[in-house]
Amino acid sequence: MRRIILPFILILAASTASSLPAMAGGYSYGTTVFPSGTSFAADPTVWLYLNASDPSTIEVNLTLSSGQTIPMAYNPALDVASVVLPNPPPPGAQISGDVSISDPGYTTEVVPLSFTEASTPIAAQPESLAAWQFAALLNRSRTAEGLPTLAYDPLLSAASLAHATYVQTYANSLYASGSFSLHAESAADPTGYTAATPVQRDEAVGAVFSGLDLEVLATGRQTVVQAYRALMDTTFHRFGLLSAQVSSIGVGWQPGSQTAASVVVSDITGNAAAQVTPPAQMLFPIQGATDVPLSYTGEDPNPLSGIRSDAQLAADPAGYPISISFSSLVANSVQISSAQLLDASGLVPTYLIDNATYTDNNPVYTGESMARGAALFAQSPLAPNTVYTAQFSGTETLTSGVIQPFSAVWSFTTRPAASVTAAYLIGSTLVVTGHELDLASTPSPTLLGPSASSAQSWTVTAHTAATTFTTPPNLTGVSLNGQTVPISPPPFSDLGQASWAAQPIISAWGRKVVLGMGMGLFAPMSPVTGLQAITLIYRQIGSPGVAINPAVATLPIWSQAAVSWALSAGWITAQFVPSLALSAPRDSVVQWLMQAEGVAPLSTPPPFSDASQIPAAQAGYVSAAAAMGVVNGFPNGTFQPASVTSRAAMVKLLSAFFLPNTP
Repeated sequence: MRRIILPFILILAASTASSLPAMAGGYSYGTTVFPSGTSFAADPTVWLYLNASDPSTIEVNLTLSSGQTIPMAYNPALDVASVVLPNPPPPGAQISGDVSISDPGYTTEVVPLSFTEASTPIAAQPESLAAWQFAALLNRSRTAEGLPTLAYDPLLSAASLAHATYVQTYANSLYASGSFSLHAESAADPTGYTAATPVQRDEAVGAVFSGLDLEVLATGRQTVVQAYRALMDTTFHRFGLLSAQVSSIGVGWQPGSQTAASVVVSDITGNAAAQVTPPAQMLFPIQGATDVPLSYTGEDPNPLSGIRSDAQLAADPAGYPISISFSSLVANSVQISSAQLLDASGLVPTYLIDNATYTDNNPVYTGESMARGAALFAQSPLAPNTVYTAQFSGTETLTSGVIQPFSAVWSFTTRPAASVTAAYLIGSTLVVTGHELDLASTPSPTLLGPSASSAQSWTVTAHTAATTFTTPPNLTGVSLNGQTVPISPPPFSDLGQASWAAQPIISAWGRKVVLGMGMGLFAPMSPVTGLQAITLIYRQIGSPGVAINPAVATLPIWSQAAVSWALSAGWITAQFVPSLALSAPRDSVVQWLMQAEGVAPLSTPPPFSDASQIPAAQAGYVSAAAAMGVVNGFPNGTFQPASVTSRAAMVKLLSAFFLPNTP
């Protein structure tokens, strides 16, 4: 694949409805009702920013040009009044009317509505596997920072996917000009076009928000996990993704091809006046983080532009950015008086970039600042597998105007260098385990032996890489970064029965998610029991601590914590526990996994000819899993909900939801 690495850019923009004049009636209102211009929403929502001091006294109504009047509901969490049009307009229709805002004792305000329904509306996007991966990784980081998690928004994902399509189609020519932002769109380029700016694009698909609209974008990464890492490994993107004022996320992912670079776009919105309690300081990497990356190769705008250009960083990277930031809900500005990075030998030479040293000199991406944060870059890449300690001190000017001192001291450990630790040959499939095999900068392992030149393309995760040959190869070993390992017997002698699942099984074995059946066997084609399925899911998510439920006293010791966890979550009942010793039906396996991974059920029926046979409790989860592409039907178009899942298929299903460790 032709790899194109383009800069990563952040836009943090206020909605057009966020800075509005106060009204005597105790509220402010937007000068525009949305949608405006062209609406790409299949079911348009009409909405207006309306910050009501007493929602119970305000009445908001939409009157269409047809004369139909529709009450609009006020959502205090979003500060908007909204209503979904009762009859979706046909493509190309012109919609007009007025929104009236009444408050007893005050003059009624009237705001006009006018928009055109697009000739090809864009449907809301169910959560894809890529969107789940991106959001789950971000929410993991936000939780570690003490921030609220973000809720998946299918409309924001529709806008994100449309823009990812646009960028993938036109990015090379537009960005190469040096004057066109990857966050902009031109109506002259129609593929994926919805509107010129991120705010307008979110509004065009019917996303309702007030206050903040954030868009991050990365290109040229092999997987969406790599793209997420690339964004969090920069400064301005990180500050935005860790904002305390956002609440909803959408993700659009367009994989790369031989002729086009991959693109991930994430639109994130929230309320500028969000009533949350942000952490006093947001430190990144977090205290005690492991697997912290080593280097920094730049972003747009480049915070080190006064020291090293993008081209210089690509050839001579700096150290990974260590940052401290403060929410705008807490502080207006920060002054850094001291910042340093130490390893076991003492001080590490660094560059400090803060409000006093950063100069915004990028003509395309303007407006970024270090007003409430700072970043420390080692002058050279960090050493692998090393403990570092960061120290920041200074003063912060609170939103109240009070100036107070702050200090922060914390430690983290960098990741090991990319390497191989073992290589296994299962039939025609070679599986390699190691460290950081999925990094974009890591070369493919080098094969040793007579069949070395016939390798196919590699598939990678954080811990394993695999390649398949047309016939069983003759290999002696594998090498990466100067380290060579011989071909070893696989951890289970019967993996040849399911070589298609060898990579996820070995990966799960390395993470102690699967332990085998004893005597060196995995029994890949044996049906997975309910006890095994719940235990595997429980181990995959980290084996959270749980009190042992008396209802599991007669179960095998290895399953008691997992079943107690499922009981505490309400996914099964005590009466259901005895049946877990039997083979688990497919619909139950899917339901348990989707629930454990936080994937919401869909209201649409599963896309299988026997959907009516799937119980209502599981149907929505089967629909979600099918939309994500993690379950498929049988060749005859059925799902067969009561049929069993093999142990190999169970582990392959789990592997779709495996997330590597991130700092």
